Amino acid sequence: MAVEVFSRAVPDQIDAEIRRPLVHRSGDRALIDPAAVGRGLRVFAGVRLVRHARADVVAFERAVVRLPEVVHTHHVTGNYDYLLQVEVADLPAYEDFHANRLASLPGVAMVTS
Repeated sequence: MAVEVFSRAVPDQIDAEIRRPLVHRSGDRALIDPAAVGRGLRVFAGVRLVRHARADVVAFERAVVRLPEVVHTHHVTGNYDYLLQVEVADLPAYEDFHANRLASLPGVAMVTS
């Protein structure tokens, strides 16, 4: 029979993690602190597509739903074709996401945030 031996530092680290304020209780609701889970910055990004052909719309929609940073996607009318709610850790994380992932999706002509 194998017996695992832990130093006291490991349980102390686990205890500290459990005590971190991830959840705030308010009455009958529990709210997760976005910053504590790496989503401290919320950005609303307007996306305009190059073309509105059905194939282009479908290609964009299939790609955007695969991005875990995009928590809500709305197909809208007006200046943008889509309004996205994006949640990331901070501004540098958003700049990287915008430049390297969002702007390179199929059919994207412009992103404004």
